[in-house]
Amino acid sequence: MATMKKSEILATAKRTVLNGILGDTLNDLGAERYGSDYNLAIPVTVDGIEVWVKVDLTAANYADTKVSKAFDPFVKREEYDAEQAVKAKEAEAKAKAREEKKARKA
Repeated sequence: MATMKKSEILATAKRTVLNGILGDTLNDLGAERYGSDYNLAIPVTVDGIEVWVKVDLTAANYADTKVSKAFDPFVKREEYDAEQAVKAKEAEAKAKAREEKKARKA
């Protein structure tokens, strides 16, 4: 059984990613922290223009609670893919309707 509080576990997970796993990479990229320790901005040059990409790090709920399920990236991906498939079908139907309308007018 965990001896740390949930908030401590989540904060430690974020620090592990920022300082351990990604630490050197973020430094090499010139990342700047703003706001809390978990808000970063990474400079990227696009077509000669410097653009700051904001990254806000959060740790996901790792256990089911009374009000929500534990975060599962595989379930979230399936939900996203299903949502995108529905949107693609809707866009296809709209395009087909536009073509039919255009054909009727011709």
